[in-house]
Amino acid sequence: MLLYRALRWVNSVYPLAMFFSYLAIAIATFAVCFLIPVVGVLSLIFSIFALLPAVLVWKLLQAGERWLARDSIRRHVCPECGGGITHPGAVDCAACGAAFDDHGGRVAMR
Repeated sequence: MLLYRALRWVNSVYPLAMFFSYLAIAIATFAVCFLIPVVGVLSLIFSIFALLPAVLVWKLLQAGERWLARDSIRRHVCPECGGGITHPGAVDCAACGAAFDDHGGRVAMR
């Protein structure tokens, strides 16, 4: 449960962290592109090629979160609060109100 919560927090923060890191790279590139043009070009190339690994890491984090949620749901335990899921087929927690789809992804509250 603790690992699921930590992974869920990382998944929620990761896109924003990547956005601000790319924003910082863009500002730094703009700051040095007139002084050292080669650094600006290399920074642009690095940021383009670093986008694919960043997206792949995010997809792996999401897959890990869904895997941990499916494992908890199989054991009839809510991944969010650790409470028991009363109905065997249900994926809605009565204690905390969390709802999950068949693949383990969290869905919006109904």
